[in-house]
Amino acid sequence: MPGEMRRVPHDERLKPIIDERREQQRSRRPWRVYEVTCPDCGQEPEQRCITLGGPHYSRVELAKEYTRLKKAHS
Repeated sequence: MPGEMRRVPHDERLKPIIDERREQQRSRRPWRVYEVTCPDCGQEPEQRCITLGGPHYSRVELAKEYTRLKKAHS
């Protein structure tokens, strides 16, 4: 309706922002938890931890640290 403020920006304003964010995501590859060996249960990369509640906290933290340091796979 004329004179009313839009709740959502126009597509042509959003597209450059979305394109920039996609490019940033492509340029850096974040580590996934199951790409590192678990220090608690010893599960190899690509194997799930042997717990019912998901990956061990130490494995999650290790993956975060590798992401921060941009290290190679372990």
